Amino acid sequence: MTTYNGPAVLIEADGTEHDTTATLSAGVRPGLPVRRIWAGRLDLDGDVAWRAFEASDPLTLRLPDGREGGVLVQADGQVTGSGPAPFGE
Repeated sequence: MTTYNGPAVLIEADGTEHDTTATLSAGVRPGLPVRRIWAGRLDLDGDVAWRAFEASDPLTLRLPDGREGGVLVQADGQVTGSGPAPFGE
């Protein structure tokens, strides 16, 4: 399992950026087909978390090295990655 703990920026569809702290992990979900998955938590204030939760499409999460990934956000700040993880390999 690969992990990331540190600063990140959550970017809304309209380009609005929110600094946050991310605690993320990536791994492989067993089964057929085998799937790489990633998820975790973002430290978001209530208003930002709610807007992110209401978004119909994944938002962008950018890490300090510039790598980005899509995330679906739950109202409590939990996230599920969409596409390749922007950390690790």
